Amino acid sequence: MKINRTDCGLVTRRSLVFIFILLYSFLLSTLTAETVTKVDFLSKVIQATAQELSIPSNSPLYIEINYDHFNEIDVLALQEQLLKMNFTIVHNEQFSDYIVTIKAEESLIYMKTEIFPKREMPYLETTFFIQVTQKEEGRILSVDRHRYIEPTGEVQKEKEKWYTPFFIAFVLGSLVYLLFYGN
Repeated sequence: MKINRTDCGLVTRRSLVFIFILLYSFLLSTLTAETVTKVDFLSKVIQATAQELSIPSNSPLYIEINYDHFNEIDVLALQEQLLKMNFTIVHNEQFSDYIVTIKAEESLIYMKTEIFPKREMPYLETTFFIQVTQKEEGRILSVDRHRYIEPTGEVQKEKEKWYTPFFIAFVLGSLVYLLFYGN
């Protein structure tokens, strides 16, 4: 049986287009990841803790934040998020039934990628300690620790070896050869 050369060319072009579309869709899906701000993260954590402890949404909450990098605008945004979730927020500890204390620690962590090109990406890790206290009895209801990790935007490239471009060219050349001449 004789195989026509133009038929093989069409099949390989179709496979190349198919591979290109798959790679492109994969890249688009990784680039459009949803980002969550610290305020959204904290509001969802407080909501989950309140549901876990069966705290009614109409009972007044006093929120105490001990975190240097949380400014007044962030506090107002957190209160706005909690009000949208039907919580009652008070500014005076005397009028509250529950006290939510938020403390935080920040640290810088580095994650390395092992694919070409090798990079070392710094991330800011914020550990939030959230304590819920019932004011009437003075009883601590829960103490939880939650991690929030966000990229800092700085990317540090490692110095590549001298043979890395040759290795990449060899791999790509082998793939192209297999697509055009492989069965």
